[in-house]
Amino acid sequence: MPSKAKSNTIAIKPTYKIIGNNRYVKPYIFEFSTFAKGRWLGRRVIDVLLAEFGGYDLNYWEHAIANSNILVNNARTHQDYVFRNSDRLVHRTHRHEPPIQGGLQFVGETDELFAVCKPSSWPMHPCGGYRFNTLTAILSHEPLVNDQPELSTVHRLDRVTSGLIVLAKSARIAGEVSKEIRENSTQKVYLARVRGRFPTMVPDLPELTVEQLRAPTESEEVQRELGAACTVSQREEYTDTQTSVKKKKPNPETQEVEYTGRVASPASVPEGTEAVGWGMDGDLLLVRCPITVANYREGIHACDRTGSTGKLALSAFRNCGYCAEDDTSLVECYPHTGRTHQLRLHLQLIGTPIANDPCYGGELFYGDSERLQLARGVARRLLKQKQASGGRLLHHLPHLHHLCDEDSGGVSEDTAEDAQAESRIETSIAPVVERIDTESDEEYLVRSCRYCQPGAGVISPEDEALVHCDGIWLHALRYSGKNWSFETQEPEW
Repeated sequence: MPSKAKSNTIAIKPTYKIIGNNRYVKPYIFEFSTFAKGRWLGRRVIDVLLAEFGGYDLNYWEHAIANSNILVNNARTHQDYVFRNSDRLVHRTHRHEPPIQGGLQFVGETDELFAVCKPSSWPMHPCGGYRFNTLTAILSHEPLVNDQPELSTVHRLDRVTSGLIVLAKSARIAGEVSKEIRENSTQKVYLARVRGRFPTMVPDLPELTVEQLRAPTESEEVQRELGAACTVSQREEYTDTQTSVKKKKPNPETQEVEYTGRVASPASVPEGTEAVGWGMDGDLLLVRCPITVANYREGIHACDRTGSTGKLALSAFRNCGYCAEDDTSLVECYPHTGRTHQLRLHLQLIGTPIANDPCYGGELFYGDSERLQLARGVARRLLKQKQASGGRLLHHLPHLHHLCDEDSGGVSEDTAEDAQAESRIETSIAPVVERIDTESDEEYLVRSCRYCQPGAGVISPEDEALVHCDGIWLHALRYSGKNWSFETQEPEW
């Protein structure tokens, strides 16, 4: 039985609107579907909805159940239904996607590959609050060239990262290029703008030789013997005798890239090799530190300085210059492995985080005081909305409290705009709308939508987007592989 959440739209083609630098999607009827999680089993539907999806209050969920917008196993349900194994939950709603900024640029193509430049703020694929405002959906609905073929993703960039995306014109080519990446046969170059002067040494970490930095540890060699091109999920079983290993066929669109160096056996690991350290290779600063998952739910990763649980990660950096005006350095980045958030974490580890990366040591909206003040005003109003409703906001906003904490008065200090909005706080979670007997399911969903009700006083998705980190100073500049190479223009920053 599938375990991943699925979703679909109900027979609709997206309608896009461009206003200034922002791209919007016309709201649409959306159906979210997921199988019951283990922690749901034995619990009532209403209790699970309140605990897991707190963006709506009790009244909303009661009416959604009564009006068949909550289904279990494609059938009407009731509040006291108790989840069982393999139950399928469906929630139908009127969806408003957050806007994204900028436009997609065509970089080039070969007979087998197609390259584009992605702005920051663009997700690669449907995730979270995004479905049609994604790179794959927009490319599908708005081709960049005549006779554009169906394209398959080969690799990914974070939503907040800009730069080069290489796509394949067939599933076969996608598999081949993904194999190049897994086998470390591609060269990737990024640009980052980091806070402070880029260092020439890292006194907090052990200094290692280039040979030690590039060599796998003994535990990493064991992993290699279990399958160098496999992800952790593909190495489901491992016994001390190394006789029981299950592998799944890799999916080139979803697999993680593992380090696959040139070392063939543990005997070649230099004595004294450590999992964490730094060293110089000419004008390149090499940083070695495993990456581990710190929070699966939030997608947050961390450097594993003990070297006990993380995956090997090796990065190289070249200083391109320092700007005293804003105290930042421009750095070329060369990831030798493909761990999630690797460059961001290694730059934070050596004391020069990406300046505007709030997740890993930087500051939200670094150097943009106007945007920061605007975001703080919206953040105060959103927190009041949250406090009034007793629940969570519709979209996850991880930096809300940080924005208000940085302000001298926190959430209690109101601007004139906030004072005018305060009278609407009680209605900031839209009131429940009773259904009219003659209206269809779709008509009722639109009329009862928390964002569409006139006079409800709900802060719009556009305002909520103002407090999101919509981009960081990390740009994928150039990718090169066997018989192919693509490069974008340098970013404006």
